[in-house]
Amino acid sequence: DVKCCALTEVLACSIVSLHAEFHNDQPYPSAQMIDNAAVGYVSPDALFINAARGGLVTEEALHRMACQGVTLVLDTWPDEPSVPRELLSRVAFATPHIAGYTGTAKTNATDFLIEPLMRALGLERSFETTEIQETRQVMLDLSHQSDIHDLMAAMKVVSRLAKDDSEFRASWKKSPTPDNFEAQRTQYSLRDQYSALTLNAVSVSTDLQRLLSAAGFRLAS
Repeated sequence: DVKCCALTEVLACSIVSLHAEFHNDQPYPSAQMIDNAAVGYVSPDALFINAARGGLVTEEALHRMACQGVTLVLDTWPDEPSVPRELLSRVAFATPHIAGYTGTAKTNATDFLIEPLMRALGLERSFETTEIQETRQVMLDLSHQSDIHDLMAAMKVVSRLAKDDSEFRASWKKSPTPDNFEAQRTQYSLRDQYSALTLNAVSVSTDLQRLLSAAGFRLAS
C-alpha cells in the first residue's frame, strides 16, 4: 500500500519520518530539502523524525517546527558531530546518530558486502550467508487495554529510546564535543532486533498478531 506523493503531501502527514540518502544530485537534491518553506506544510501536531542524515533539514527549519508545536525526534543533526544546546533542549527524544544499531543489522550489513567484494576481487567461489535461526524467547501477557497498548508493551522489551535519550543528554551536558558524539556512537551497546525475539504471548487477538508480525516479531506457535 505504498504510494508516491509530492513532498508537500508527505510533510502534511501526522507522522513524518526521514530515511532518505544525502545528496546534491539534480533535479531532486535531498540536501536541505526540509527548509523554512517546507515547514509551512508540516502540521503543528505532527511527529517529525529524522533517522537519515542531518543535512536533510536545516537547523532553522527545526527551530521553526519546534516553535509551531511539532514534536521532534532526532537521531541525526544538521551540523553533527556538533549539537547546539538550544536545539537539543527543544527535541523530545535525542540520540547521537545511533542509526538503529542491533546485532542483526550489523550481521546483515556485513553479509551485504561479501558478495560484491568477492566479485571485485574476481573470486569464483560463491558465498552463502548463514541465517541465524536462534532467537530469544520472551513470555508476555498481552491482554491489557488495547492492541496498540500491547504492541507497545512488546516493543518496550527491546526499546531503549528513553534510556538512550537520557544518557546522551547527560553525556553531552558534561562534554559537548565532536569527540564525545563519536564516542557515544562507537561505544553504543547493541540491542536486539524485533525479529530476534520469539514471543510466547498470552491472549493475543488476531489483529494484535497481525501488528506484531508486521513489526517483525516472531510468534511462538
